Formats: sequence, C-alpha cells, structure tokens
Amino acid sequence: MTFRLSYALGDLERTAGSLTGIGRTAREIEDHHRRMASTVSDCGSRELSEATYDFLDAWSCGMKVVGDDAVGLGEAIGECAAVYEATDQAGVSGLQATR
Repeated sequence: MTFRLSYALGDLERTAGSLTGIGRTAREIEDHHRRMASTVSDCGSRELSEATYDFLDAWSCGMKVVGDDAVGLGEAIGECAAVYEATDQAGVSGLQATR
C-alpha cells in the first residue's frame, strides 16, 4: 500500500505563521489577567467581586492553553515545512546531478 502526501509549502508556512501569531496574542491577553483583576475589587459586592475573579482566573487559564497550543502547532508545522522544503530541494538537486 502506498500513501501519497500532497502539500503546498506556502500554505504550510502561512498557517505556521498564523498559528504562532494567534498563540502570541492569546498569551498577551492572558498576561493582562493581573491588570484586569486589580480593577475588580470595586465591583460593589463581595459576591460579584469573587465571581469576577473566578471568571478571570478560568478565562486566563483557557487563554494560556490556547496560546501554548497554537504556538506549539505553529512551530511544529513550521518545522515540517522546513523539512519538506529541504526534501524537495534535495530531490531537485539529485535530479539535476543525474542529467
């Protein structure tokens, strides 16, 4: 059984860049958690402040996961694109050498 892999190098590189950018943005948003949490203390009631802190903690944790995963995927896809490109170049060089 033979498997064939088809890809467009430019698409892989753009996807890697987009995922890495999304991940960095998510990490920046997560970093603002402390700043946002400092404004919560004057919400009016203890219950509202606690609920807001809980929401910010959960949201911040989720943004960190999204950011880490997106950056990891972007880096992995970028590494794959580099390997595919090197393989293509080696194949082209090999073909040219046999002429």
